[in-house]
Amino acid sequence: MCGLWTAPGNSGDHEERDLPATKPRDGIFLYWFSQGAVDRTRSLLRQATFWELGLMCYLQFALARRHTAEPLWTDFQKAGVVDPVSLLEGVNMLYDKPHPVMVEILLVGNSGSAAQNKEAQLNKMFDDLKTSNEDDKDTLGAESTMNYLQNLGANLEDASFFIILEIVRAPSIGEISREGFVEGWKATGADARSEAHKQHFSRLLATLSTDKELFKKVYRNVFVVGKERDQRALALDTAITYWTLLFSPPGRKWVTHGGRGGRSAAPVDFLEEWKAFLAENWTRSVNRDMWNQTLEFAFKTMEDETLGFWSEDGAWPGVIDDFVAWFNKKKAAAAMDVDA
Repeated sequence: MCGLWTAPGNSGDHEERDLPATKPRDGIFLYWFSQGAVDRTRSLLRQATFWELGLMCYLQFALARRHTAEPLWTDFQKAGVVDPVSLLEGVNMLYDKPHPVMVEILLVGNSGSAAQNKEAQLNKMFDDLKTSNEDDKDTLGAESTMNYLQNLGANLEDASFFIILEIVRAPSIGEISREGFVEGWKATGADARSEAHKQHFSRLLATLSTDKELFKKVYRNVFVVGKERDQRALALDTAITYWTLLFSPPGRKWVTHGGRGGRSAAPVDFLEEWKAFLAENWTRSVNRDMWNQTLEFAFKTMEDETLGFWSEDGAWPGVIDDFVAWFNKKKAAAAMDVDA
């Protein structure tokens, strides 16, 4: 790219200089700062030093040479030289007004090249995760997958690991594909660094029990990763295991608080009630509709533990209708025992 750069001279006058051509894919302009420009910036912005501005020039040159288009301020931030806001203010003062090209380089970078760079970094991360002979070029096997989940901080004995499997679009619980890993982490917007991935996972984990949409997304994905590839449904015992994990901390508890609006004095542990009903009355597998509708039913029960929302004319699956009838009968029998 070629262009004219307007730079202040020692006397405060402006002069025009030709910029050297750089490869278009770099998306980077190479700038020169005269000593007068440096002095002027230092006088206007106390925290800006000659070395900081010199480093800016050097980094712009280095970015162009290595074909990287990450926002320039990230390099300063990592080096602890100056924060991006102060750096941008210094550049704006240098030109007496916001400089659009510098703003783009400092804060935006070249989005196309940056995306390519992130993809390359994620592919490298994926390759580094291989720890077993069962791994092939584009797939992590069970051992490497479990190691990865634990290294990110997931507990394999609760619902936390389901969050990561949803992020990386895992085809099954014991497998992660290269495409799913790369595209999944790109979609999160997190940096292509292990520490950034751990932080992103930690933030999601902290809100799994309170963020309804996050929980719903993770819950629905469990059906996809949990069933056998050649099956259209989950085995009942498998589904019960997953329900137990999902509806227990750090997941979203399926237990009402009780006493809402004076309708009930005691909380109801609907997870245990649901499991007891299935043990007594259900022997078939769990298809996708039953899996998804169980979550919708759970959400409703948390709003109305009396099940007043349910009606015979509703569109609930038959298993839900049968559960409501079973639960109401059980509750009525318990009330009669109390009266007696």
